Amino acid sequence: MIVKKYWATGVSGYFDPYILYNRLKEHYPDITYYHPDDDKYVARPHQKSFHPLEGVKISNIFKGSVIEGLKNVNEEIKVSFNVEIFSERIVAFEMILKSNQYHDIFFDEKVNLLKLPLKIKDDNNIIESSFHVIIGDFLIKKLFEFTEGSPLMKVFDSMDPTDERAEINILKSIKEKLGLFSDGGGAFESKTFIKGLPSVNSNNFFIRKSPIIT
Repeated sequence: MIVKKYWATGVSGYFDPYILYNRLKEHYPDITYYHPDDDKYVARPHQKSFHPLEGVKISNIFKGSVIEGLKNVNEEIKVSFNVEIFSERIVAFEMILKSNQYHDIFFDEKVNLLKLPLKIKDDNNIIESSFHVIIGDFLIKKLFEFTEGSPLMKVFDSMDPTDERAEINILKSIKEKLGLFSDGGGAFESKTFIKGLPSVNSNNFFIRKSPIIT
């Protein structure tokens, strides 16, 4: 049985898909540029406008299996995550679960699968983690590159808060390095672009109200 679930999070700004595509393809071979009206279209450098649904699709930002932590599940559950990043402020995740049997926990709206502590096998490693951490790692480490020593963090660390042009320089760096036209203000003050991750008490299915079963 295959179960697909969807979540989405908003971003305080819009993306330049051309910069985003060329930056992320270094990390993810299964990446494609997406335009809703033309499968072969790819944006140009320094393009001024984009279709709201233009962006990138990445398959298998994570692929592994759950070996422990799902209540009443006595088999290894294969899991993978795909992501779609739209120019207009949206990052949408697809989680695909593959099992040999039906399991109630996949459809229990009182259970937030994202937050459950799990034992997950990734390649030959077994880690204690959660789906929420997997999503967070992609957002923080790859999409926004908020990691120690990253080019963007070096810009923040070198910022002079007394400089009247500090915010302008920060926003310019965010655009050049991440391909994100930030709304400013909150992004400058708190270094955060992410909002609206699924709450603890909700599955928050994106687009569809229920899982897809195939």
